[in-house]
Amino acid sequence: MHGKLPPTHRPADKTVKFIPLQQQCNGQDDCSWGEDEENCVQQVPEGPPVEGELWMLSQ
Repeated sequence: MHGKLPPTHRPADKTVKFIPLQQQCNGQDDCSWGEDEENCVQQVPEGPPVEGELWMLSQ
Protein backbone atom coordinates (compact mmCIF):
# COMPACT_ATOMS: atom_id res chain seq x y z
CA MET A 1 0.00 0.00 0.00
CA HIS A 2 1.40 3.34 -0.97
CA GLY A 3 0.49 6.71 0.47
CA LYS A 4 -1.12 7.69 3.74
CA LEU A 5 -3.03 5.26 5.96
CA PRO A 6 -6.76 6.10 5.98
CA PRO A 7 -7.95 7.38 9.41
CA THR A 8 -10.49 4.54 9.51
CA HIS A 9 -7.80 1.82 9.39
CA ARG A 10 -4.84 0.69 11.50
CA PRO A 11 -1.81 -1.47 10.72
CA ALA A 12 -2.87 -5.08 11.18
CA ASP A 13 0.41 -6.89 11.69
CA LYS A 14 4.09 -6.96 10.96
CA THR A 15 3.32 -7.29 7.26
CA VAL A 16 1.78 -4.67 5.00
CA LYS A 17 -1.84 -5.31 5.95
CA PHE A 18 -4.48 -2.95 7.30
CA ILE A 19 -7.83 -3.61 8.96
CA PRO A 20 -10.83 -1.34 9.59
CA LEU A 21 -10.86 0.21 13.08
CA GLN A 22 -14.19 -1.53 13.76
CA GLN A 23 -12.28 -4.83 13.76
CA GLN A 24 -9.96 -3.67 16.56
CA CYS A 25 -10.92 -4.98 20.03
CA ASN A 26 -13.91 -6.91 18.68
CA GLY A 27 -12.95 -10.24 20.27
CA GLN A 28 -11.65 -11.76 17.03
CA ASP A 29 -8.01 -11.96 15.98
CA ASP A 30 -7.94 -10.17 12.63
CA CYS A 31 -4.15 -9.77 12.62
CA SER A 32 -1.71 -12.63 12.14
CA TRP A 33 -0.24 -12.17 15.62
CA GLY A 34 -3.50 -11.08 17.34
CA GLU A 35 -2.21 -7.59 18.07
CA ASP A 36 -5.57 -6.03 17.17
CA GLU A 37 -6.91 -7.57 20.41
CA GLU A 38 -4.02 -6.47 22.66
CA ASN A 39 -4.45 -3.72 25.27
CA CYS A 40 -8.23 -3.61 24.79
CA VAL A 41 -10.38 -2.31 27.63
CA GLN A 42 -13.45 -4.45 28.23
CA GLN A 43 -16.45 -3.22 30.18
CA VAL A 44 -17.33 -5.41 33.16
CA PRO A 45 -21.03 -6.30 33.08
CA GLU A 46 -23.22 -5.21 35.99
CA GLY A 47 -24.57 -7.81 38.39
CA PRO A 48 -23.14 -11.10 39.58
CA PRO A 49 -21.21 -13.37 37.21
CA VAL A 50 -23.20 -15.91 35.25
CA GLU A 51 -22.40 -19.56 36.01
CA GLY A 52 -19.24 -20.55 34.13
CA GLU A 53 -18.07 -16.95 33.73
CA LEU A 54 -14.77 -15.78 35.22
CA TRP A 55 -13.95 -12.14 35.88
CA MET A 56 -10.51 -10.80 36.67
CA LEU A 57 -10.41 -7.24 37.96
CA SER A 58 -7.17 -5.37 38.48
CA GLN A 59 -6.84 -2.77 41.19
